[in-house]
Amino acid sequence: MKCVYLITNLLNGKRYVGQTIDFSKRTQHHIALLNSGKHRNRHLQSAWKKDGQKAFAFTAICFNDDLKTAEQAWLEGYKPEYNIERVVGKPSAGRKLTGIHKQRIGAANKGNKRPDLALMNSSNPRLGWKHSPHTIEKIRKPNVGIKKPQSRAMLSELAKSRWENPDYRAKMIAALNRGNATRWAKEGA
Repeated sequence: MKCVYLITNLLNGKRYVGQTIDFSKRTQHHIALLNSGKHRNRHLQSAWKKDGQKAFAFTAICFNDDLKTAEQAWLEGYKPEYNIERVVGKPSAGRKLTGIHKQRIGAANKGNKRPDLALMNSSNPRLGWKHSPHTIEKIRKPNVGIKKPQSRAMLSELAKSRWENPDYRAKMIAALNRGNATRWAKEGA
């Protein structure tokens, strides 16, 4: 069932608002991630670790077909403490970065040759990146000198079947003769 849901810490009243198309699956997913310590929301994860599962309640609060609009309305109304996103679907919108934070981001990106993906309108995060020589060697090394009998046999059969076609054979002989005639002309000159 499509809904906007609320996770409430019963000990301190802090909340998290989210949306889902299947409330029971999403609840189980949150619980599994929180119990394993792998939830991407570090504030919620920290509170879960500190207070335990019994301190949290999961509640469906709004059933609506337009989940984004409904979730945004609940985010603005509740101002939930555990939500990192303040604007639905835009993780950084509404966040103010401190000068120190900006400096750290700049230092981390310094020398990064990665193209601006927003300008390229691409969802491929590796687009424009090249493998390092070390990585190229790691990819190449296992394949060097390996003879693959199945591939060779398949290519051999394909070549034989093509050669049996009279049109293909005539084209290849003509091409070979043209190439040899050019080579002989260069050698004779």
